[in-house]
Amino acid sequence: IDTKVHGSSHPLVADTRNNVAIVYKAQGKYEEALEEFSKALDIRVSALGRDHPLVADTNLNIGVVYEKLGRYEEALVQYGKAQEVYVAVYGDMHPDVASTHLGLGNVHKAQGDYEKALFHYGKAQEVYVAVYGDMHLDVAATHTNMGAVYERQGRYAEALEAYSKSLDITVKIVGQDSPLVAD
Repeated sequence: IDTKVHGSSHPLVADTRNNVAIVYKAQGKYEEALEEFSKALDIRVSALGRDHPLVADTNLNIGVVYEKLGRYEEALVQYGKAQEVYVAVYGDMHPDVASTHLGLGNVHKAQGDYEKALFHYGKAQEVYVAVYGDMHLDVAATHTNMGAVYERQGRYAEALEAYSKSLDITVKIVGQDSPLVAD
């Protein structure tokens, strides 16, 4: 309907394509998600310009899909593009910037570049603590991510400490009986 009413290059069409892609991503249909995100990105860049947060959102989502597909270099490019826009628009200390650091950390961890992974997880944690304080589930998640890297490196004492911090925060926020605590 939006295409008929507004034309195929209208931002509302991009929003719909983006939403369809999010569903495909959630279903694990990564190639279909990538196709829809790419179409949404083309429309958003044309309509809004390269330096718009909605364009960065789409770059971030494309990065996630590339990461899921194991196409790590392409994921790094997309996360980098998103981060560049988010920093320009919001500054360094914004949750969207932290999201790009998480993506970059995940890719570097998957590639075995643990120092870069720890750097990006640390930057994400820095942003989350500044924005939300110490007691937030995103802060707990960064501790978990860092713990996983320490574990892969054989740094078991540091892994245990990071996992324990994550668990403590999670229990305080959601309670002992939450599925998040079991995870």
